Amino acid sequence: MKLPTDKKQRIQIFVLIGIGAIILIYVLVTFVWKPFQNKKKEMRDRISELTEQITKAEAEIRLMDRDHRANIEALQKIKDLSERCILKPRLTSYLLAARDVIDNHAARLGLTVDVKEASIGDIISTPSGGKTVPPIKVYTAYVNTAVTFNDLVRLIRALETENELLCVSSLTILGEGSSPDVHKVVFYVQWPIWTDNEMPARINEMLKTATQAAGMQGGGNEK
Repeated sequence: MKLPTDKKQRIQIFVLIGIGAIILIYVLVTFVWKPFQNKKKEMRDRISELTEQITKAEAEIRLMDRDHRANIEALQKIKDLSERCILKPRLTSYLLAARDVIDNHAARLGLTVDVKEASIGDIISTPSGGKTVPPIKVYTAYVNTAVTFNDLVRLIRALETENELLCVSSLTILGEGSSPDVHKVVFYVQWPIWTDNEMPARINEMLKTATQAAGMQGGGNEK
């Protein structure tokens, strides 16, 4: 733009330009820069809030993962003990199952034993007032045999070593047998048994559900 030759007119143009610049600066500050700064602060606050929420969520997820692992480990331990140590009925009979265990150990030692059923009882008194019934009872078998002391110790040790939840109790020596070294002996062998025979299947289902839940949680963490 060509400026006028008149000094007064040039001054007026410079004044108008200055006023326009001031107005432009005001508009930029008021309607652009300040809103932008306010928006930046709002965004920082929002990002800070989201970061805090994410940190909290991650902590909760880690806690959930730990709980899942603890549940799975506990259920797996119960499953292992159930399979190894808790006596299961054979053909609906606990006596047949107990005989299998005791006869097998006795046969390995060259011994002959007579196994009979003694009782099925509670580990603790059944609670009253609608409280939860304990899931475990005790099955007791009565064993009658004639053995030397060494063979008796070997038989009992074999039974208790195979099953850490099995208990040999009430050992009674009735008298001498066919020779001075052989004695007539009676003792009781006790196993835990499930109150509900469907409990092993329920444990497997709970373990399956817990494992699937942990897998889904782990898959969610990877996304």
